[in-house]
Amino acid sequence: MSTIDARFIHQARVRTGETPTGTADAYGKRGSVPTYTLFACTFSRPKGGMRRLESGDLVETLPTLIYPANVSLAEGQILEGLSPGYTRHFKILKITPVYTRVLDHFRADIEGARGP
Repeated sequence: MSTIDARFIHQARVRTGETPTGTADAYGKRGSVPTYTLFACTFSRPKGGMRRLESGDLVETLPTLIYPANVSLAEGQILEGLSPGYTRHFKILKITPVYTRVLDHFRADIEGARGP
């Protein structure tokens, strides 16, 4: 077990597909409900991440998400934070693997996003 596992203090979920429900309507269309994968993670907020320039504000440091190596996420994917302070949607911008001797966890740069 990794030493960082105890630091996964938040929860998030990512949409993984849809499950058909009920019977087909008059047009042959069936209803569906989204399916999600729930996972433990850690959100972090940047410290001193904004710099004011004449042309506007510059974001120097993005918020991050740290999550276990056994969770499969992709750049561009939208996830939903479920923990207080992070109950919103985020878009994954960049994923970086973190190694100790083997793959230990991932670190993702994220930004606020609209829901799916």
